[in-house]
Amino acid sequence: MKRLAVLACAVAAFASFGATVKVPLKAGWRFVKADDPKYACDANASNEVRKLSALLDRADRGDLTGAFDFDWAKPGFDDRAWTEVRVPHDWGVMKSFDPALPYGDAFLDVTGIGWYRKTFDVRGARLTADARTADIPKGGKVLFECDGAMSFSQVFINGQFVGGWPYGYTRFRIDLTPYLRPDGANVLAIRCHNVPHSSRWYTGGGLYRNCRLLVLPEDHVVPGSVFITTPEITARRARVRVRYEMSRSGARDRSFTVDNPRLWDIDDPYLYSVDVEGDTYRYGIRTIAFHSDERRFQLNGRTVPLNGVSMHHDFGVLGAAWNRTAQRRRLALFKEAGVNAIRSSHNPPDEELLELCDEMGILVKDEVFDTWRRIGDAGKRANDYHLIFDTWHERDTRAWVRTDRNHPSVILYSVGNEICDLKPWTKDLAGGIRTARRLAVITA
Repeated sequence: MKRLAVLACAVAAFASFGATVKVPLKAGWRFVKADDPKYACDANASNEVRKLSALLDRADRGDLTGAFDFDWAKPGFDDRAWTEVRVPHDWGVMKSFDPALPYGDAFLDVTGIGWYRKTFDVRGARLTADARTADIPKGGKVLFECDGAMSFSQVFINGQFVGGWPYGYTRFRIDLTPYLRPDGANVLAIRCHNVPHSSRWYTGGGLYRNCRLLVLPEDHVVPGSVFITTPEITARRARVRVRYEMSRSGARDRSFTVDNPRLWDIDDPYLYSVDVEGDTYRYGIRTIAFHSDERRFQLNGRTVPLNGVSMHHDFGVLGAAWNRTAQRRRLALFKEAGVNAIRSSHNPPDEELLELCDEMGILVKDEVFDTWRRIGDAGKRANDYHLIFDTWHERDTRAWVRTDRNHPSVILYSVGNEICDLKPWTKDLAGGIRTARRLAVITA
């Protein structure tokens, strides 16, 4: 089902300045579902959410002050009593179901605080993690990248707080370079706080998506900046445009043509690939259009009824930890039942889901938020995203689109689900409309 074509003309057109090396961080994590006893959370969970949001907001803007001095983040802390786990990992399925726990949490012990610690080596200019090595180029950088941590993650390297991210579904990156020890062990510690009453569905807890180290050359492709479009498509020729940002030498814009293009379709999900500064990116060539008349949705010029399902990110009793095999099986069963489209209810999906949809010919309505500023009486939760929407919605929206925009399976962006700001009974409908327009602008 998966068919790839490597374009020699595309590879030749892009001079390489050194590829990004991705070092997966999977095995050898130490984990405990508890918190450093020195720290006391605010008894009011909403206040703790606002405090953590403010800390992470400052860190994302370059101000690392105000972080608590956790002993559990320090290199000398003894974590041998903790459990060894493999990431992706969902702490919610480490215990049995308990009918005394909330239905919305699937009767599992998924809320609360958990810590992860992982050691990797840097000796001179060579980094080693999980038996994988990478040479750090002169003037290069080492970033920690996480596809999703649930939630309000705080990242520490060798005891130093270096940042984090509040929303559990967004990919984020943290620069570790200034704090690496060049002569041996480096300890990465991550604290996650999955706040009670923050979601209407089972979230999973902790590092439930993949994590990795990015080893970057001095002048590197800015992660998330690659944007592949196909602005001109005919039966004889397609023009492909690739835009991206280099960290030192600035913006780049390249175009090339593909003769007699093979269109990506639900029955023939053909994928091309292109080399960008030494890294391979996949894309598809296809046209989409939405019409208000009998043509409705059209893919490659023909009307295609959308036989879709809404799909949450967890895997039932397997939990929420990303599982490519389970996801592929689920999508195959959907296709067997006649499904050709899914909706990522109600949050950004793991990018590997979109890769599978690209390969299997499944269309995607890609969703980002369940709430904006208001929770109303629609069953939204007291400690959900509305508490941090004003501070984080633009960054989360941009990170979401930059992660997902090159996938031919994505045909729609949804900026919200059952949004109370847009209900007729809201006290500020005009404000909700302004928010919707603002999100549409950011997404575009």
